[in-house]
Amino acid sequence: MKIIFFTSLFAVSILNAIGADLIPAKLAGIWAPATSKLQNGLIYEGYAIYIKTNGLASVVAAPPPIGALWHATYNNTNHVLVLTIKADPDEGLTESMTNYFIYDPKAQTLSTTNNSSKDILLWHGNQIPEVVFE
Repeated sequence: MKIIFFTSLFAVSILNAIGADLIPAKLAGIWAPATSKLQNGLIYEGYAIYIKTNGLASVVAAPPPIGALWHATYNNTNHVLVLTIKADPDEGLTESMTNYFIYDPKAQTLSTTNNSSKDILLWHGNQIPEVVFE
């Protein structure tokens, strides 16, 4: 009986984890430095990071707008957002890349940790144009 209970409990927790959002709603949306320029959610100068709650992210730089799909995870304990892109030699990316951002809940900003520019990203809303993920 105990085995059935623990097996059921494990199955429920796995199903909950699969259905759970990887990224909190407060982090979903459009993030860009103050120097970037956006119109209707689309970047036309600088760069922006578009994040969905399911862990899909797109990093787009412009001009011209060129983007790549990334995978996002968030550690709620230490407020670290991690963006990862796998190597894809067909696209010219020979090594996987990972970028780390610290989320400041008070200031509601993301700060780069492994980038020489030490950009601070501001939230620009959660209305992400679908074209960003195509």
